[in-house]
Amino acid sequence: SVPQHCEGCGAKFQSRDSNFPGYVPRGAQEQFSVGGVKKVVRQPHGVPVDSVPEGVPITALKDFASFKPRSVRMICRRCYRLQHYHKLDHKVEQKFYKLEEGQLYTEPDQVVSKVVQRIRKESLVLMVVDVLDFESSVVPEMFMACRQKLLQVIFLINKIDLLPHGVQMERIKLWSRRMSRHMKNVQLQDVCLISSQTGEGFHKLEERMSHFMDAREPKWIYVLGRVNS
Repeated sequence: SVPQHCEGCGAKFQSRDSNFPGYVPRGAQEQFSVGGVKKVVRQPHGVPVDSVPEGVPITALKDFASFKPRSVRMICRRCYRLQHYHKLDHKVEQKFYKLEEGQLYTEPDQVVSKVVQRIRKESLVLMVVDVLDFESSVVPEMFMACRQKLLQVIFLINKIDLLPHGVQMERIKLWSRRMSRHMKNVQLQDVCLISSQTGEGFHKLEERMSHFMDAREPKWIYVLGRVNS
């Protein structure tokens, strides 16, 4: 089926107004399949040659994981620029969330309250935090609202694949708990180090999630966090 919403921000796709959330240029949208997916292949830099000197080792591009074809899903222009260029240079005039009367939200707490109100009781919340932008990506109001609703929260410290090689992950976990007083109030096992890029740490996350899940009593799972976490 054709995707209706952006995976990055949740805005509904549209190609009419670039100042409105969910904008995708019509030409870019046509590059994707009906399911909103397209194959991309990274091209190497340099100049192609017909031959190389004898003794020079040759490695086929297919042997490099970074040059293998991969599938990408369609996202809006705002999320694309944020993901690839780390910029929000295109101003979006319309806000994503509105009050029931149609008025725009003016305070972050109003957005947090709106989100948490929609979370079902006894659900499991996975709160994503960017390890490289820790203070900006932590949402204390969100955590406090979840706790007031008696929701179980697991913190996911993401992007650990970008940390220097050889860093001790347990020290990163302890550092994270010291950086946020809210994390100090949760068990050490409820702070998981992961990489959404490489999949590192997901097996430990699954083990921790199984502690709160029961096949006989299914629960809803919500993933919360700031954009680009």
